[in-house]
Amino acid sequence: DLGHALPGAVLVRGAVALYQFLGRRTRILPDGGYFSARELQRRYPGIAARLRGAAYEFEAIIASPERVAVELAEDAILAGTHSAALNHTRITTIDADGVHLADEASGATFTVRPRVVVNAAGANADVVARHFGVDARLVDGVAGTHLLLRVPQLARSLDEDLLFFEDAAPDPAQRRLCCAYAIGEDVLL
Repeated sequence: DLGHALPGAVLVRGAVALYQFLGRRTRILPDGGYFSARELQRRYPGIAARLRGAAYEFEAIIASPERVAVELAEDAILAGTHSAALNHTRITTIDADGVHLADEASGATFTVRPRVVVNAAGANADVVARHFGVDARLVDGVAGTHLLLRVPQLARSLDEDLLFFEDAAPDPAQRRLCCAYAIGEDVLL
């Protein structure tokens, strides 16, 4: 019912307003706003009718995050002759001789003696941190899931828009902020 949706709508609208306020001095893109349920259905045919509204914001969308990751690794390597980016590599042990690694693709093993290690293991950051003696919990539970949905009509109607909305969990305390944007003929939710 509308009473359950109202707090979410207020929070989402407030978050957009705060974002615009904080970025007002350096803002280049136009301000975002909020679509009513009727406007959502008109602009995005096929979107769930139970949505009571959605915020929109003009923001950069990274359509190929893997390319950005490769560019960042290349920049790091170019920045120093002693840099390396190691993908699909597992730490086997750490001792006084260095960090012992195994290449998961080739099976090769090798040792490095880094001055700095960047833990970019994402959801596995705690596992990597334990190798270095860090037992603190760095990654809290994952609160959401990313789904790539094959819905060409919705993808075409979204075009370059990124929508923020609240899911429809019956208990308002359990609701989560969601976003959707098109990647080719698919929609990332």
